[in-house]
Amino acid sequence: METELYIKSGNIVVRLDNATPDVRSLIYERFDGYFRITESLADTKPARTIKLIESSGLLIKSTISAPSAEIKISNIFHDHDNPEVWIMLAQPTNDDSILELHLINRTPAVCIMISRVIRSIILQLHFLQGKAFIHASAVSINGKVLAFTGPKYAGKTTCLLAMCKYTCALPVTNDKLSIYYEGSHPQAQGFPIKAGIRRGALDLIDEDGLFNTDKMFSHDSDKVLRVTMHELARKFNKFPAHSGPLAAICLPIYDSSLEGFSISRYSSFEITGAWKDNQLKSLAEIDPEQKAIANFFPQHYDSNTIPEVPVFLCRSNSGSIKAMVEYLEQLVRTL
Repeated sequence: METELYIKSGNIVVRLDNATPDVRSLIYERFDGYFRITESLADTKPARTIKLIESSGLLIKSTISAPSAEIKISNIFHDHDNPEVWIMLAQPTNDDSILELHLINRTPAVCIMISRVIRSIILQLHFLQGKAFIHASAVSINGKVLAFTGPKYAGKTTCLLAMCKYTCALPVTNDKLSIYYEGSHPQAQGFPIKAGIRRGALDLIDEDGLFNTDKMFSHDSDKVLRVTMHELARKFNKFPAHSGPLAAICLPIYDSSLEGFSISRYSSFEITGAWKDNQLKSLAEIDPEQKAIANFFPQHYDSNTIPEVPVFLCRSNSGSIKAMVEYLEQLVRTL
């Protein structure tokens, strides 16, 4: 039986039409805790409508041509793990509030693609509201969000795992964090994006064998394991927290020559540089796999506000990361 689903994220509402039980089940599984999902809308807030249109005769070659008179713009999205799995996103010429998802069938792989495209649309809508995004992992400690930002290999995911393992922290996100203000208070919101865990982080944190190594990628892969935030939380008998007041931002650095760990507070000048280095300024940076979704929306960027929270440089090594994250847990409680 096909029904409507309403997916709410802050003041953003997406209405999903023609959702079958398998699609509904996957949406709940992937988005629960991050987005509010209901089958009815209590208020009259306008919703961006996404219609699922299934057609067994749909051919990928026929969708690559220029949009028809009924379709203003279209784009094909492939599963990055299986290029044979794809769906087409289209926008009708006569209604900018509607997007159509065309698919051949509703296999589990196609349903996952549907959820990814919906998530990317929600990310884009947040971005267009002027919310800032940074490349960061984050945890929640007593309702306060602590973010870890920095370039590739800085240790963001390692810090996320260590916080979840050694402290009471709950996982918020692994890769993308939205930051915005409610009044004078900076807020942080995470999104249901998979964590890519590298071999070094896995070796450091998972001496207990919590993670299923049967799911590991090829030894040639940069990231040997990918898990959802819900899967990661379950490994530590926790549940994900999706948002909260932003308490602080940390820039982790692995330093094998260091004895113990060190934490130093950044100056305002250093904070500005770190923010510019790690801010995500387009959907191509926020969600590279679905970056073409930006073509369906007007493009502008308004957020240049650096959140007024303390920023710390955190140095540690493999022997001191446990002590460091335990210290950070206590530090956040004082902020």
